[in-house]
Amino acid sequence: MSPDRAHENQEELDAETPSTPESIALTFFDADPGLVFLLEDFKDAYTAYARISDTKLPSFESMKLAEGHPTGTFDAIVLAIRQGGSNTAEALDATRLSALSAIAQHGTRLYAIVETDGTDPEAARGVLARLQRNAQTGNILWGGATVLAMGGLSAKLCGSPRMGALRRPFSEAIDKLVGAVRMGCSVKRAQQLGGADVSAFDSDGAVMAKPAPPAPLWHLVAAHQNHP
Repeated sequence: MSPDRAHENQEELDAETPSTPESIALTFFDADPGLVFLLEDFKDAYTAYARISDTKLPSFESMKLAEGHPTGTFDAIVLAIRQGGSNTAEALDATRLSALSAIAQHGTRLYAIVETDGTDPEAARGVLARLQRNAQTGNILWGGATVLAMGGLSAKLCGSPRMGALRRPFSEAIDKLVGAVRMGCSVKRAQQLGGADVSAFDSDGAVMAKPAPPAPLWHLVAAHQNHP
């Protein structure tokens, strides 16, 4: 086995080994209201599960990543990013992505919440691959992701019930990500430990979620959520 492959195998093993985080960075490149909402939803769900299980909460810090590199290091990083649109290429620029390494330490895991501009979660594959490559070059463990094919309408759903018809598929996907971060391992490993069938997971390690209604109906209903 080549040294490079051996190193990759060790990284994969490390990413699968549970290690509960004590500090979590909730990060984004642009203060998009929808992405900020998704990170807050993640935090709220994490807090609720911790209280139910009577376990200690980690510290959370929300931050906008910039080329100036913020200070501090964290056990886990949750990055919210949008797939599609004019800002995707800029957000995935290597210089900006290097800000992730600046807040990581040995053993830090990177997780992602990816919202797509369409209703096909497969459209996020390129984003996931880029984030994985960046994690590997920045010595960060890739923990996996949840892809929410919300058609860019996350901000419209702030007032919608979390487990209502519109948000439920996405809330359940967020909860799976929460489970992985709480356990401190990859999304795939967390699902496996929970007894789920993980045969559908590939190297991206992502939970895919799309709207329950057909795409045309989804856009019609979700776009008018904030209008009486």
